[in-house]
Amino acid sequence: MSSSNLNLLSDNNFSKLFSYYSRGQLSWVLVPIAFFIIYNKKYIKYFSYAFITIAIIGTIDIYLAYKYHFNSTTSTILIVILGLAMVLHLILLYPLINIKKYMQPNITQYIFCVFGVLTSYLWPYWPYLISRTNVALTTVLIYLASTLLYFSVLYLLWN
Repeated sequence: MSSSNLNLLSDNNFSKLFSYYSRGQLSWVLVPIAFFIIYNKKYIKYFSYAFITIAIIGTIDIYLAYKYHFNSTTSTILIVILGLAMVLHLILLYPLINIKKYMQPNITQYIFCVFGVLTSYLWPYWPYLISRTNVALTTVLIYLASTLLYFSVLYLLWN
């Protein structure tokens, strides 16, 4: 056995493992990272728009998966797993608890928007039921709505 076979990252083994266990979905990586960031509250202001985007798009995709896979023979465990996945995604709406503190627009937020749109088009394998174009458009709309929400709340607080 060569030493290159021992390296998990060599020969694209990591990619194969990631694809096998997660079907290539980014939520398996992004949601745990988001929980870590929410636990360390000082970083939320840099990721809040991305969290809301992940929560909404992830929830839509889970709903579509439920509609696609649900029939009279669907197992209870599948419904429980989809429900749990939806709850875990919706927890990422946490920044909406304190809009003034966590939703302040900054350059980091918009860099993540560009990164998200590029990822939706450049991700080599698309395991989602929602289309790449819809993900990109939804991402931009959520970022615009989040920015407008922040300034609307500030306006209401000033008056």
